[in-house]
Amino acid sequence: MASELPPFHQALPVHDLDAASEFYCGTPGMGAGRNLERWVDLDFFGHQVTLHLVDEDAAAADTNPVGRDNVPARHFGVVFAMDGWQALADRL
Repeated sequence: MASELPPFHQALPVHDLDAASEFYCGTPGMGAGRNLERWVDLDFFGHQVTLHLVDEDAAAADTNPVGRDNVPARHFGVVFAMDGWQALADRL
């Protein structure tokens, strides 16, 4: 019995949100999602790609505010349901 692949999350730093969104929605055909001042979520075949706006001279460690946290503009991970996340946390 095959298990369902959990959604994946990939965040990328970009210098121009409008141009990057236009490219990713047009060329590979990602769907548009949440669009905030400094980041945009895109749907990539059920997976999430987030574009984070960084300054032109930004270092690789730049962050953006997401909720109450400063999140690195470049990050990735698997999207879990809370029970899956708790099972992994318990295992670790």
